[in-house]
Amino acid sequence: MASKPIRIEGLATRGEGSLRYEPVKFVDTTFQNYAEKISSDYDEIIKGIVLPALDSGGELKLRDLRVLTSIYFFEVPITPAQVAEILRYDPATVSRSIKKLEDQGFVTRSDNGQDKRSVRLHLTESGAELGHDYTEAIDQTFSQLEDGLLYGLSADEKATFLKVMVKISRRAEAMKILANV
Repeated sequence: MASKPIRIEGLATRGEGSLRYEPVKFVDTTFQNYAEKISSDYDEIIKGIVLPALDSGGELKLRDLRVLTSIYFFEVPITPAQVAEILRYDPATVSRSIKKLEDQGFVTRSDNGQDKRSVRLHLTESGAELGHDYTEAIDQTFSQLEDGLLYGLSADEKATFLKVMVKISRRAEAMKILANV
């Protein structure tokens, strides 16, 4: 018995039976393409609306704010290695951002009692304020934009999507390691 074709809402097709392969056959190239486009769209919105509205001295880049916000999200200090893992940034990129955030008085370092080779990152009062302002600005901006859409995502859909994206990200990272590239 032939399997029933899989229909994916929103996936453009030229008509019934026009796809040479089932969509799951080209899922990896589709993941990559959508991930690039989603990232680009979000970056444009954040750089065009959120960053200009923040009082961060104008010297911080989006990458720096992502590092700061990763620290802000946790109740306890985290290490640069943890920030790199969360954001999937290389450690050198995280180190440069931390240095910039430290120089501007948003972050401090302390010894990591569990590992003498690393440090724990703490937000200063102004760093916590900026983390709060940034997350609030992101939330407000995207909520306002989503209100103007004919379709949106529920909180459950957003949570599910995030879980799946984390899984896809870990999968891609593991495949990269296996591929030795």
